[in-house]
Amino acid sequence: QVPIICICNDSNSQKMRSLKNYCEVLKFRRPTAAQIAPRIMRVLEAEGMRVERNALEQVVDATRGDIRQILNLMQMWKKKKDNLNYSDAKFKMGKNSGKDFDLGP
Repeated sequence: QVPIICICNDSNSQKMRSLKNYCEVLKFRRPTAAQIAPRIMRVLEAEGMRVERNALEQVVDATRGDIRQILNLMQMWKKKKDNLNYSDAKFKMGKNSGKDFDLGP
């Protein structure tokens, strides 16, 4: 037997009802900012990037906890600087109301 992994946003949708009898449903919750920040901080330290805790919290809040976007942003910032302070994060993240950011010069 080969396991098949299916991912959906709504396990109660009509399309999923027929599969439910043959599946084990696992429910996940979005991690909180308090869970995301320490883990991202460890990744950044391993990559040699120094980030102020409150700067990282600003990034997590601005991205609404999107871990992929946080890692992508940190990778882009690392190409320019090895550190990120709160004022830089607030300036870059605060001027945008959505999740789209301009990391240009």
